[in-house]
Formats: sequence, structure tokens, C-alpha cells
Amino acid sequence: GIVRCANPACVSNAGEPVEPKFLVERQDPLRLRCFYCVRIMEKQDVLKQF
Repeated sequence: GIVRCANPACVSNAGEPVEPKFLVERQDPLRLRCFYCVRIMEKQDVLKQF
């Protein structure tokens, strides 16, 4: 599946025609930053989606 931003107000979750996009800030432990709303997501935030 596709990882989604954890921020419900993010433009990528608002039904807009944009794909989720993240910047990898750190690989171990995993830390992602949403390209659109700059929300930080940790590994546990990603795993909760699956």
C-alpha cells in the first residue's frame, strides 16, 4: 500500500489530486517529513497504517 500523511488536514488527504510525498530525514530509526504539511512521521506512525 501507499503511506499516507498522518495529518488529516494535509492536502494529500483532502481529496486533491496529489500523491503523498515524503522526505526521508532519517533511515534508522525511520523518520519521514511530509512534503506538503511538514508533519513528522516516525516508524510507528507508518506501521499503524497497515
